[in-house]
Amino acid sequence: MASEPSQACMCTPPVKLEGYGAEGVYQEIDGLKLYVTGPADPKFAIVFVYDAYGYSDQVFIAADLLSKLTGALCIMPDVLAEGAIPAGTNLSAIPEEDKKMYVGRFRGKVNGFKEIPDQVLTGIKAWKAKWPSVEKWAAFGLCFGAKVVALTSREGTPFVVSGQAHPSSMAPEDPKLISIPHICLASKAEDVAAIENYKATINGESHVETYSDNIHGWMGGRANLLNADEKAAFEKGYKQVATFFGKLDNHSYSGIHWTIIINPSDGPGDKLNSDYNGNLRRLSAAPNVDTVGYVFTDYGRRSIADVEADVAKYAGWGLLNGIFFDETPQGHNQTINDPVAYLTTITNKVRSTNAFRGPESLVIHNPGTPSLNPEVLGLGQNFTIIIEDTLSAYETSVDQQGISTISTNTSRTELGCLIHSVPEDTRFATLLAQLSHSFEHIFLTDRDAAYYNEYGGTWDMFVNSTSLMYS
Repeated sequence: MASEPSQACMCTPPVKLEGYGAEGVYQEIDGLKLYVTGPADPKFAIVFVYDAYGYSDQVFIAADLLSKLTGALCIMPDVLAEGAIPAGTNLSAIPEEDKKMYVGRFRGKVNGFKEIPDQVLTGIKAWKAKWPSVEKWAAFGLCFGAKVVALTSREGTPFVVSGQAHPSSMAPEDPKLISIPHICLASKAEDVAAIENYKATINGESHVETYSDNIHGWMGGRANLLNADEKAAFEKGYKQVATFFGKLDNHSYSGIHWTIIINPSDGPGDKLNSDYNGNLRRLSAAPNVDTVGYVFTDYGRRSIADVEADVAKYAGWGLLNGIFFDETPQGHNQTINDPVAYLTTITNKVRSTNAFRGPESLVIHNPGTPSLNPEVLGLGQNFTIIIEDTLSAYETSVDQQGISTISTNTSRTELGCLIHSVPEDTRFATLLAQLSHSFEHIFLTDRDAAYYNEYGGTWDMFVNSTSLMYS
């Protein structure tokens, strides 16, 4: 079994990065050094096996990014230690004597992959004790580490899902023996026949793809993150891995309950078009989806007759589970004299409509602020959105005392938040864990305009973190 860097690894020149501040920390468990990044009490953990160049800024960036994308704890064991080729080394441009020294050290440490896979599997036992909150384990590897992950993903593996990028030392039997869902992302430098063998023989829950424009090492220690295109490919690869890992629950995000707000034209519009009709029928077949029609109330200024007319139009579709009432009165009598009567009337209208779910119809109120009179809570709605704002406003200027008061007196199952303008570098798992103490119904997006018209760049991070938190 080959145990030296691939030819592509040795020929790709290094790119030195300046000034990256790794977000994780070093720890040592049972004599093995680890780079650890991610939440303190994770439910999901990824063992990340680096490439032949050991610890480098690129693999720290990769681990930090994969942790953010998945909400997982990433553990990167220093399995090569002194056997790793120094990260800044260009093997094709140094004296032959130095090259032989570095490759010899690497080959001796790898030793035909006789010990390192067992070292990882043994380490899992200690890491489970260190992080007892972890319920599911995954593995991901680069180049040399890809082989380690392939070998530890066989029958009896502790991992529920695994993956590799720009693999090396591929053997014909490797894909056949992988027993769990597995993603393999190859570069343009990998042996085509070996990758075709992966596609042909790996289990049906897996995915194999070649990034035909990218070099061996584009997701690891040879990544040129100073180049915009290569940085985009690096990030695309990790987003693809994160999405694959996030779908480990029967590949359908079944652990999440989705409430989908249907809003064709600031309300139901004149009639249901064919696109909405077909897609709503598909959504209605999903057991973990509720669909609700959007109706604005203008904080109670809109007449009950107009509100009920919109409710009736949605009911006429025969495809929804209830209504999302937007801009509901906050109970301070700024807009109407009797907000309780107003909200009770429109809520009862939905509950008396059999075209939804009758008494079991879903009703949501959205005043969008915690500065509420308690009288507008508990009027029969399923839950109330008490935050609709930027993350910065939520953290600094929103009525925290109001949130605390409402949370103390109201079940989290009856409260929701819609938070936009979330920075892309946010650790979604940490934020979700914080929010979930007060809110069961959560929406997060990086969009700072038209928040509900597009998914935004952080959608995968939000969904994957939510899926792994509740899976």
